[in-house]
Amino acid sequence: MKYLIILNRRALFNIDNNYNSKLMLLDYDSALEWIKNSKKTNPESNYELISEDDYYKSLEKKLINKEIIKMTDFSNEDPLNKEEREDEEQRTKDLENNINNFKLPIVVAKDCNYIQELEKVLNEYYSHLSNKSAFKNEPGLISVIKDNIEKIIKAVKSYFSGDLGKSKEYIKKILKQYKFDDIHFFISELDKSYAFRGIAPFSDLHASNYDNKYKEMNEETLSFYRARKGNVEKRDEMLHVPFNRRSLIASQRFSIAGIPCIYLGTTSYVCWQELGKPANSDFNVCSYRFNEKGRKLRILNLVISEALINGLSNRSCQNEQGIEKKLQLEMLKIFPLVIATSFTVLEKERSFKSEYIIPQLIMCCLKELNIDGVAYLSKKGINDLQYPHGVNLAIPVFENSKDKKYGDICDKFDLSKPINYETFFNEKELDFGELSYINAIYKQNSEGNVENVISKVHYKGKDVFYGNIKFSDFDNYLVNIERKNYLM
Repeated sequence: MKYLIILNRRALFNIDNNYNSKLMLLDYDSALEWIKNSKKTNPESNYELISEDDYYKSLEKKLINKEIIKMTDFSNEDPLNKEEREDEEQRTKDLENNINNFKLPIVVAKDCNYIQELEKVLNEYYSHLSNKSAFKNEPGLISVIKDNIEKIIKAVKSYFSGDLGKSKEYIKKILKQYKFDDIHFFISELDKSYAFRGIAPFSDLHASNYDNKYKEMNEETLSFYRARKGNVEKRDEMLHVPFNRRSLIASQRFSIAGIPCIYLGTTSYVCWQELGKPANSDFNVCSYRFNEKGRKLRILNLVISEALINGLSNRSCQNEQGIEKKLQLEMLKIFPLVIATSFTVLEKERSFKSEYIIPQLIMCCLKELNIDGVAYLSKKGINDLQYPHGVNLAIPVFENSKDKKYGDICDKFDLSKPINYETFFNEKELDFGELSYINAIYKQNSEGNVENVISKVHYKGKDVFYGNIKFSDFDNYLVNIERKNYLM
């Protein structure tokens, strides 16, 4: 169970490294530790704890009674009661502008449950937004969301009926809405993607007084990692499967059987999770760095979560006509597609995986939409602690060449030789001249305290600062190894 910390009748919010705000949710022990540390500098402060469930129940109760609140004459109240009323009204507004209970991934027991659960969740999403005045009064919003949901369900059912062409067209129609995205939030160059740099590339979204931080986030070189299990020693073994070995390529969430695909992660940790947490001796990783051509790859950004949407909502309350509001509404429209790609099915020993249908249809549309790859949050972890450490990038290779083993994409990056994790683990002396992007940007402050919750990952049952686990050192170690183009 997660808890909120209340100070002066207000719930405390985090400001993440993208300078969005969201409720500060902690486990009980962490909340007590936070209060203990805060009282060292503010001993007179009176903190309270409330569970997440109780907090939302209290908001819902206030929402039900909001008409009574409006009709009451507070003119003779003392200032304290007036302030309490204003707090209640603000909380009611926050609830109206937020979406709740749509955390991802969604876990189902069996493959046959996917379509039923997908329909159920998407219908709940539609109903949730339709009943909120903040959304149902937005021109065209609810009708577009309904239409997108219908397209997603029809795509899956057409696939099951054998009409793959129609399935693809349904998904392409959703994606085409973002082909001319004037914000460049959903489709952008890799080096300017929210998926990897947060809101730093989007000056219109910047919070005041953080210019130096945004500058650092924009200028630091991005780091990516690729992993393989088994006995891997050469750099070319960390490229995509060669064209002459297509028979080895099985379907994955964002790749199609027989089509090579380069899967990358923003940390070695997410690579380890994606491979099923292999033993140290079976885990091999190399670092990738995109060159000037590679940084211009066009990437579809599906790194969208409930927390991000609500964070934009909290900011847009200050300016109802601002870019935050516009972007939030566009996210609400595409979020059903994100939901459809974010299922985890527990059933083992399956030859076919229904939860891969929508992601693979997305990949089939990329070439026609002039998109090179897809960024998305890993489905192996806990959503609230997935960004930025748990971001994946999938780049399909659609070429068909008899004259070469690898696609043109391989000329757009340099990569290091693979390093076995156990070999690294046994290194006695570690000296990092360079830090990975995430370790450079999401770090501890000068007092040695973690800056905010976005710097943490869920590891061994606890929420811990990423810089304190060994995978963080592994990331730094890998970016300090010489990288070369595969042709060299």
